[in-house]
Amino acid sequence: MSFESDLDILLEVKDLDISFKTGRGELRAVKGIGYTVKKGEIMGLVGESGSGKSVQAHSILGLLKPPAVINTGSVCFEDRDIFTLSKRELESLRGSKISMIFQNPISYLDPVFTVGQQMIETVRAHDKTASKVSAALLSEKMLREVRIRNLKT
Repeated sequence: MSFESDLDILLEVKDLDISFKTGRGELRAVKGIGYTVKKGEIMGLVGESGSGKSVQAHSILGLLKPPAVINTGSVCFEDRDIFTLSKRELESLRGSKISMIFQNPISYLDPVFTVGQQMIETVRAHDKTASKVSAALLSEKMLREVRIRNLKT
C-alpha cells in the first residue's frame, strides 16, 4: 500500500470559476472545475466546443486577459500559486516548465518570418544565455526530430 503525498502533485486546480464581462452581461466560461495531476501522469481534458477547455488552459499559463475575470479558485503548479506570480516569474515558468500547444497554431505564427526564425526567438526568450547560433542549432534539431526539413533559420 502506498500513500500519495503532496510532493507527488504537479498541478492542482481547485474550484476554478472564470467569466467574461460583456456588454450584454456576464458570460460564465468555466464553472467550478477542479482536478489534480501527479508527476508522471498524463491527463486529458475533453469537452464540447465552447465548454471552457481553452479558457481554463489559458488561466493555468497566466494568459487570460480582460474581459476575462477569475471569480474564484486557485491553480498551483509545483506548489506555486500561478495567480500570485509576477509577470517575470510567469514568463520564466512558461516554456521551461509548463507550456501549451494552441488549438490553432496558424494564428500564432507570423507569415513574415520562417518557422525557424520564430523558434530561434522563442528559444532565446526562454534561455537568456542562448546565442543566436546555439538557438538556431537547437531549432534545426527540433525540426529534424519531427521530420520537417529544408527550413531556413
